[in-house]
Amino acid sequence: MRRRAEDYPFFDIPGPIAIAHRGGNLAGMENQNTMEAFESAQKAGLVYVETDVVSSKDEKAIVLHILDWWIDAWLSKEEWRRPIQRQTHSNIIKRLVDKGRGEPPLLEQALSDLPNLRFFIDPKTDRAVEPVANAIKSQRAEDRVCIGSFNSRRILHAAELLDHKVSTSFLKHRAFLLRKAGVRLERILENTEVNSLQIVHNLIQKATVEQLQESGIKVIAWPKKGHPEEPRAYDTPEYIEAALDAGLHGLMSDHTEEMKKAVLTRDPDNRSIRR
Repeated sequence: MRRRAEDYPFFDIPGPIAIAHRGGNLAGMENQNTMEAFESAQKAGLVYVETDVVSSKDEKAIVLHILDWWIDAWLSKEEWRRPIQRQTHSNIIKRLVDKGRGEPPLLEQALSDLPNLRFFIDPKTDRAVEPVANAIKSQRAEDRVCIGSFNSRRILHAAELLDHKVSTSFLKHRAFLLRKAGVRLERILENTEVNSLQIVHNLIQKATVEQLQESGIKVIAWPKKGHPEEPRAYDTPEYIEAALDAGLHGLMSDHTEEMKKAVLTRDPDNRSIRR
């Protein structure tokens, strides 16, 4: 039987919770998913951050969005046209640093060095799931992580590896799952036993949010990424306000200070932002 989100310590803070997407923008957008990004979010008072994790050839859980690798490194030379999981951790760091990117930390390091942060973690490949679970176990961090994915098999695998001690989340950005009273979505939520849903805020109705949250599933909003020439196409002040209007449990944004200000304006005592 699926446990309610509030049964997990990860979700013991009332909403709306503010979540710095990939650590937010205070260290610079080019330094997202780095220790500098996470440290800047913590310094700003945020309790929650979101991050992506891939695995390397040497089975390391590396904090990195796989699309960053494809765009900035993998496609630049023929010899790098191989999956990231065929590169060693040291090769990945060298290639990204040579391209002017921030150095991606290991998940274990982020969990160890930032014990007061809570992480929404998205394993980007099937192979990343086991290294992610091992990093969480090594730091005894089950109570301060939530494992989420677009792939339901990854969610189940992670939950099993971690003895169902972690909260889990299903990620979705397509509207077709929500058109008929959430029938197909409901089936996925039941089969994966997830206790939170991350979805683009404008694809779900407020009544559906209330229904899901009454059943113990926390609903989190996230904005789609815009074109590189228009990065704020979706992650706008209007998105932040609309997510709060919808009664969602939480929202993600790259724009840490704007999100923080909007949340505290509505809820000055909000516990997801330390002061």
